[in-house]
Amino acid sequence: MFTKITNLLDSFGLLNKSELQKVVSNFKVKKLKKNSLLLDVGEINNEIYFVEEGILGTCCYLEDEQTVMLRFIEMGEFAMSEQSFFLSKESKVVIQALVDSTVLYIHREELEKMCNEIPYANFLVRTFSQISMINYEKLNFLIRQKPAQKRYELFEKMFPSLASQISEKHKASFLNIAPSELSRIRKRISKGITLLGN
Repeated sequence: MFTKITNLLDSFGLLNKSELQKVVSNFKVKKLKKNSLLLDVGEINNEIYFVEEGILGTCCYLEDEQTVMLRFIEMGEFAMSEQSFFLSKESKVVIQALVDSTVLYIHREELEKMCNEIPYANFLVRTFSQISMINYEKLNFLIRQKPAQKRYELFEKMFPSLASQISEKHKASFLNIAPSELSRIRKRISKGITLLGN
């Protein structure tokens, strides 16, 4: 159950075996059904999540009650609302399971205690956030591509595993493509009309 996060933290080369075991032992397991919420708007994000299995999504609500998908968090990645966690402010985003998922999580109090006991633990916290932002940057690159079909094709090419597991509704929301337009794009691609080629 803890192999993925153990290997990831070990790859940083900052902790000895005893420290590594201590850090990992502070994480707890939470199993989520599809569409379950880890964090809702208005709540304080007091936990850092690591996706052991499944896919999480971060989204927000617009004034017209439209839901906008902001990012996807795949297996082996960390999830949090950085603004809420680091500033202890109410979250403006939702974190939910897009498929049945298993996450490991550590509470803020346990994390602070660990940082006091293990010298390099503070660096790990910064690394969690950096990894999250790097992944977000890759996804953010996509939504700036034009036309819409190029965005869709790039998404399918860059994230094949993710693309095969999430709904077309979530893809359309994230890529800022109307569902009807996405349907037309998929029909064009099925006929071999692509913008990226093979």
